[in-house]
Amino acid sequence: MNTDILVLDQHTIKDLEIFTPDSAEESLFQFCNLTTSAGGADVLRRRMEHPWSSVALILNTSASHRFYHRATPSLFIDALCLRDKPNLYLLA
Repeated sequence: MNTDILVLDQHTIKDLEIFTPDSAEESLFQFCNLTTSAGGADVLRRRMEHPWSSVALILNTSASHRFYHRATPSLFIDALCLRDKPNLYLLA
């Protein structure tokens, strides 16, 4: 068993509303999903289904995300602005 992965049972996942909200609001996954591809959304879903339990891995992942978003702030802003407009496509 990998001790770097936090084991979440289905009851906990439901209680945290990670994938299915109990209200009209979006789920945590929907809120966090700023990916622009199905593959990216799949990776995010797997990470949210099996989160890190290791503080070092969490901090390293967070530092990687901060570095990326500082290096490419316009991509992050574009993703936030377009998140509710699924019919628009960002052309680079």
